[in-house]
Amino acid sequence: MAAQLPNINVIQDTPTSPNHAPAPIYTAPATTSRSPPLENSAPEVHLANREVEGLQVDPNGPYPQPTTSESRPAAYGFPYFVVGKQAIPGDESGLIPVPLEKHSGVGKRTCGMKRRTFIIVLVVVVIVIICGAVGGGVGGYYAKQNSNPEPPYVTSGTSGMAKLPCSPASATAPGAPAATPRELKQPYLARGATFNITCRRGEPAGTKNNGRPVVNLGIFTEYTFKSCMDRCANLTECGGVAYGANLTDMVQDGDPGGNCLLKNGTWDASANRDTWFASGVKQNFKQS
Repeated sequence: MAAQLPNINVIQDTPTSPNHAPAPIYTAPATTSRSPPLENSAPEVHLANREVEGLQVDPNGPYPQPTTSESRPAAYGFPYFVVGKQAIPGDESGLIPVPLEKHSGVGKRTCGMKRRTFIIVLVVVVIVIICGAVGGGVGGYYAKQNSNPEPPYVTSGTSGMAKLPCSPASATAPGAPAATPRELKQPYLARGATFNITCRRGEPAGTKNNGRPVVNLGIFTEYTFKSCMDRCANLTECGGVAYGANLTDMVQDGDPGGNCLLKNGTWDASANRDTWFASGVKQNFKQS
């Protein structure tokens, strides 16, 4: 059995229909004035060809004026951008150049040179100065040694000249510096005793110590002043030595028969002697 359709009243609105309302008449909006076309502007857009030509841009349309940050200064020829309060020119690709941060020490110069170069030069100069100072000191020392050369000396026998006790080897002129011990510190610290050295001086005749005459405790032959004092250092009864390097005068001639004279007391070494003579008196000697 066929389905029955519902009853539908169809009302057709015609000009002769009751309660007919006429349709409003369309009125085109008023158009605003346009700017004159720019030079080299794009061609007019024809709506009839829009499906063929695609989306078009009318350069003569009413567009907003560019802001300050988007303007195109004549000096740059391309847009610039505002970063903070500073205008940064861009390039034609639209990239914004970002200024590099300033780092302390980068690009700084000292005395017209890069800092690293200046430091290298400074280190080299300091090394040269130090080497020059050391070389000058060593050269001065050897020059002084060469100015007072030590004459050859014998190490055996009873004649000739043993090692001189003081420098210079020759007599000094009046007013010149006094002679000093050769290769020995003043005072000389031996093993067991300390000696005060007096160059070219001996004990005066008739010298007494604590009321007792100072005489030779022992007579020996030595070839250095140092070995003579070392012989006296370990003897508690020895108060000092008198040393003469002239073996011929002191040993060979038999008076006194040796050049290293050990004394039984201390004395004031003030008597003049030859340039090859010296006295060494013990410190803090106590006569027994």
